This record gives sequence, C-alpha cells and structure tokens, in this order.
Amino acid sequence: MSSPEAPTVYVPAPKPSMFWTVVWGYGMLLIFVVLVMVFIGHNAITFQDAEAVREVERIKIRDEVAAASKKAMEDGPSWINKEKGVVHLPIKQAMALTVDRLKIKKPRAANPIEAAVPAAAPAGVPAAAPAPAAAPATSPAPATTPVPK
Repeated sequence: MSSPEAPTVYVPAPKPSMFWTVVWGYGMLLIFVVLVMVFIGHNAITFQDAEAVREVERIKIRDEVAAASKKAMEDGPSWINKEKGVVHLPIKQAMALTVDRLKIKKPRAANPIEAAVPAAAPAGVPAAAPAPAAAPATSPAPATTPVPK
C-alpha cells in the first residue's frame, strides 16, 4: 500500500517590518545632510569671513586716507613748488584772502567801450561830417487813432 502522505500545510512567510528600513533611511539622510553642511557650508562660511575681513581692511584704509587728506587740508600754508611760487593754502584761508583782495578793488565795467575816433582822411578828400548823436532809446508814444463807428 502506499504510505499516506501528510498533507502539506502552506504557511505564509511573515511580512518584513518597515521599521528598520525607515530607521536606516533617516540615518543615511542625516549623514548626507551633515556631509553637505560640512563640505559645502564650511567653504561658504569661510568665503563670507574672508570677504568680511577684506571689507574691514578697506574701511580702515579709506578712513586713514580721509584723515590724512583732511589733516593736509587743515594744515597751514606749505610750499608745493618754491621755484614757481606755488603754495598750498587751506581753503578757509584762501577764501578769506580772496574776499579781502576783492574788497580793495573798485568795481568797473567788464568790457569798457571806448569812443571811436575817426581816422585821418586822406589828402584831397574832405572830412565827413560827424554822425548825429543817437537819441536816447525811449518807448514811442501811443498813437491816437479814431475809433470807427
């Protein structure tokens, strides 16, 4: 006779848990973010720090140059070129000297007009009579016109 075979029982395999998959996924994401911040973020921070240092140096140099030029402007008179007679004067002192010099001068016409003297006439030609003096410019009197009816 044949041996009785035992019935096979199909037992499904247990479902794998998603817990460890999620934990590993978050762990890898965290490592990636940290690496990005270290490699990329560190260089960006260094770049900003170098730029900030250069900005501070530029401001310091600008302030030194401005202070030196201000001091030079406020100093007393000094020779620029003795041979040519060129002197550096502070602007306030130069303006005071200019005002004093202008107070001494008397006002005059900018372009004086000289009367034209007639040239000597050639021999044998009678001298021309002088032109009559021009009448002073006045406004014309209003004309009276009859009003038509």
